[in-house]
Amino acid sequence: MASGSGGKGPNRRGSDAARVLSIGERGKGPAGQSGAPDWVLFDAAGWPDREIARLAAEQRAVVTRRQLLALGVEAGMIDRALARGRLHRLHQGVYSMVPFSVLPPLAAEHAAVLACGDRGLLSHHAAAAVYGIRPFLDGDIDITVVGGERGRKRNGIRVHRTGHLDPRDARRHHQIPIVSPARALLDIAPEISGRSLEWALDQALVKRLTNRAQINAVLNAYPHRSGTPNLQALLEDPDRPTTLTRSHPEEQLLARLRKAGLPAPEVNARVGNYTADFLWRAAKVILEIDGYHYHHTRAAFERDHQRDSEHLRDDYLVIRVTARQLERNLDALLVQTAIALDRRRVP
Repeated sequence: MASGSGGKGPNRRGSDAARVLSIGERGKGPAGQSGAPDWVLFDAAGWPDREIARLAAEQRAVVTRRQLLALGVEAGMIDRALARGRLHRLHQGVYSMVPFSVLPPLAAEHAAVLACGDRGLLSHHAAAAVYGIRPFLDGDIDITVVGGERGRKRNGIRVHRTGHLDPRDARRHHQIPIVSPARALLDIAPEISGRSLEWALDQALVKRLTNRAQINAVLNAYPHRSGTPNLQALLEDPDRPTTLTRSHPEEQLLARLRKAGLPAPEVNARVGNYTADFLWRAAKVILEIDGYHYHHTRAAFERDHQRDSEHLRDDYLVIRVTARQLERNLDALLVQTAIALDRRRVP
């Protein structure tokens, strides 16, 4: 169920077969390139280079056969450009104007949308990755096609068909037709773990890509989608703190805090001028994980001391633990945290 460009290599079954790109190939850009690229193909009669350059700039060096024909380029000239390596086939009727190894970021996603026509939008895992709420993964790129065709198979593309899409859920992001962040969350909800969905939801909320009202509107619009209950469960508690962990030790500790039944903390929450790893705001308890990489220098020592002094001034209790202590004696830390929360419990 992955998104992103898959590493399957070129399909050689026919002259118009698709080229599927791996993550390692995409987004590198020409080495040392500065300014706008030169999109001149032949500088010859029959090639409207200025119009093609405009398209290429808007579409990340990608053009379609239909667009070239509409600009007056003859079909035979397109075929000769392909044969001579002036154009590079990405999908049936979709071409790159640069070699695969120097395609700009998101070119593969843009090409997949173009391959599915005017009714196609980036969706599911691919949309979530472009919004920055899920990682890019190898595999087929998710495209939702609204109405029309029944979503025939295309190499490198995972086509989803829907008879209707709320107009509010059709957007353009980085000039790519794409579903809304709220709809992308609904799309991926049945295909990832509950914790992964929670993390993606919190990313979208913290980045202000969407809000609870917009997500609830999507859930109400598509009540029978398989992902609706999963997403709905995360929205039931309006006071649920965000849980955006930034490291494996933080993720590990959050899981153990939940398993131990301790009150839910805010994660990477602002306290005055600082960000606390874990915060119980009402109890005024802060828990910090000190990794060696970021806390072993004298400057870091001074910075941590200044931070703790300010927290103490504001009546916060700060519990510090190293990543190694977390690995070796997590149970003791849980007991210490539980005692601190109990002693500082708000009446």
